Amino acid sequence: MEDTILKRIEDHMGPDFLRAVSHHELSTPLTFERYTYSRNGSFMGWAIDQTEYGQYLRQRSEIKDLYLVGQWVFPGFGVAGVMASGYYLAKEILSEEGINLKRDFRDFFGAR
Repeated sequence: MEDTILKRIEDHMGPDFLRAVSHHELSTPLTFERYTYSRNGSFMGWAIDQTEYGQYLRQRSEIKDLYLVGQWVFPGFGVAGVMASGYYLAKEILSEEGINLKRDFRDFFGAR
């Protein structure tokens, strides 16, 4: 399957594109199921309707110093949502300590 997909990309983008790729991985619903235990490999979580949309768990729990991140925590939904929930929480916690995550990250890598 991976070779077929790469061939289609090569046909569309041209051979120079794949020569520039140093690493690639293929994931399928089985991959998501194996690594996330998500039923049927769903990478966006369970189906929701308009009555549930926006009803996320709070990142700060009622237990001191216990924080939550994940697809059911703001901003929710899928792998990107999980990464974003971790980023936003880290940014908030670091901000309380006087650390500007964006500024310090740019300074670390020498970006302007």
